[in-house]
Amino acid sequence: MAEMICASCGAVFPANKKFCVNCGAKAPEPSAPKPVDSGLPPRPAAPHTEGAAHTAPVPAPVSAPPPVPATAPMPAVSIVPDAKAMNAFDYTLALILFSIPLVGIALAFVWALGKKTSKARRDLSLARLIVWGIVLIIALVFYIMNFNAVNELVKVIIS
Repeated sequence: MAEMICASCGAVFPANKKFCVNCGAKAPEPSAPKPVDSGLPPRPAAPHTEGAAHTAPVPAPVSAPPPVPATAPMPAVSIVPDAKAMNAFDYTLALILFSIPLVGIALAFVWALGKKTSKARRDLSLARLIVWGIVLIIALVFYIMNFNAVNELVKVIIS
């Protein structure tokens, strides 16, 4: 069976296909199929001798190049599940405990800095501490920016 080379991506595909199986480009007209390069050096021509009948050279057999993998094989990765993963109840309970003013802050620090805490609980606690820190900084900035306005407001309320 004749094979063709895609002009777009260079993949080898059967001549009876209308589109490249690799990239989807339209195949050239079947009247002029492009021969496949086998990657072998050209065969030397037979020596021509006087008086011998002229014979046509025999074309080299066409073979497809070996397939090239699209990506390199992935190395084996060992995934060890966290034995202390949090479920929905644990998340809900942790968020409820975080909402208690002093208990939430203490638990966030203990869980974020603890060695025996699960990774999920540690990450949740660190995220909660980061959010609280950002809120505290924003509150301080607004307080400093509006300190005089707050003093005037307090004086008006008191008097």
